[in-house]
Amino acid sequence: MIEKLIDDTRQSVRETLRKFSNPACACSFGLDSMVTLFFVREVIPDIPVLFVNSGNEYPEIYEFIKEIIPAWNLNTKKIPPKHSFLWVSRRHGFPLHSRGTPYGYDRKYLPAHYCCLYLKKRPLEQYIRRNKFDIVVDGLRSDESIMRRFSIKKYGILHYNKGQRTHRYHAIANWTRGQEEEAIRTLKIPISTLYNRSLPGITVRSGCWCCTMNWKHKRNEYLRTFYPKLWRILMDKMGFAKFMISRKTGADPTSEQTKNYINQKPCFFDTP
Repeated sequence: MIEKLIDDTRQSVRETLRKFSNPACACSFGLDSMVTLFFVREVIPDIPVLFVNSGNEYPEIYEFIKEIIPAWNLNTKKIPPKHSFLWVSRRHGFPLHSRGTPYGYDRKYLPAHYCCLYLKKRPLEQYIRRNKFDIVVDGLRSDESIMRRFSIKKYGILHYNKGQRTHRYHAIANWTRGQEEEAIRTLKIPISTLYNRSLPGITVRSGCWCCTMNWKHKRNEYLRTFYPKLWRILMDKMGFAKFMISRKTGADPTSEQTKNYINQKPCFFDTP
């Protein structure tokens, strides 16, 4: 079964890329991106690989990038954002909710919207427009979220993006996580050791370690368990602990009270 899916994807990628003259591949170096990049490089080995470096990727992702770029001889373009997560959170608030749903929208989604806009979306769009890529391949999958499922259903696997002035191609849009993992074993695709760290009830994904979106889904426990130093930076230096205490108790805590919560009641922050 997986062999047919691999063959169909190879054919689709090959036929699609041959229609364009200046292609690129957006890559976060996470699991989805690596599977996508594997198929793309079979057609165009030196394709520009666009990596938006937020500065907040998990340590294992940066270690993996150092290894995979020379190993695969990647033509990587590292794109820095103009602003930081701290800058966004101080101006627009911490993103507790996702960017909304296709069926409704209100102001509670704005922090997540601005965070994604400043750290990922806008830097990538500007780079794509400057370099006039006529197609950008990515690892977007429909079963990752309601928004992605809605977007792929509405616009299709290949469509023209007006904002980026290019075509976007979701090469593995209809793949499942299980199919990806089977393909990785079959094709011997290298992936980051980030995926070796897991907790019951949480799906490991690459991205910003300081992301507070959908916080109730064990993000606090995961970060606290595997990255205690980063957890303390988020809670203390970035101010997330004070924000959460104020949100849940209705009172602004002092610095001393905040430190007591961090040191003595870390589980307090497990739910928003």
